[in-house]
Amino acid sequence: MSLTKPNQPVVVQIHDHDTDEEHTPVTEKSEHAASSTGPIHIDRPGRHFDNMMGQTRAHHVQLSVMADQKAGMLMTLCTIGIPLTLKYLEDPTLAIPAIVLISCNLLTVFFAALTIMPKLTPMKRANTSARLFNPLFFGDFAKLTYDEYLESMQRVFNGHEQAYEAQMREVYAMGQYLAKKKYFYLKCAFITFLTGVFASALVWLIIQSLHVARGA
Repeated sequence: MSLTKPNQPVVVQIHDHDTDEEHTPVTEKSEHAASSTGPIHIDRPGRHFDNMMGQTRAHHVQLSVMADQKAGMLMTLCTIGIPLTLKYLEDPTLAIPAIVLISCNLLTVFFAALTIMPKLTPMKRANTSARLFNPLFFGDFAKLTYDEYLESMQRVFNGHEQAYEAQMREVYAMGQYLAKKKYFYLKCAFITFLTGVFASALVWLIIQSLHVARGA
């Protein structure tokens, strides 16, 4: 009886103390990890993240290809239409509509060329410590030495969060490029093309109505 009475509280105290020691470092470690990580924190990386990022990047590439195809189609239409319209410049009735159509077609070709044309900004040496530095894009690492490129890629490969963030930066840069350049200029090309078609037709109708009014 003298052995059972003191052992029961000791067992309870040891069990409570063990649970406190087991749970306290885990919470402290997780809080420290959350505070010491970068801008993103992924608790459970998996294949579904890889599939999502891969599909998103492929979708952006497809959107870029579609923009180039549409711009090429507009350039083909305009380059064919401009020579066919030049002969109407000698007609006094169709000269003004022809000028309007040719001018808009030239603007369409200009905007379509800007859609397809790559960036013309001079390539500068990228700062590898910058937040938006993308080691997966040739425009960012082209001016780096091979050792600097290996160092930047080593930081990406050393953790799944760094790898995911590099992919996110690439998707973000692609989206910014599509929205602010390709599809902006493509929209301008379509607007100028449609404006030329409808404006030249409207001008021709006005001229025809003026001729009819004068004849009457």
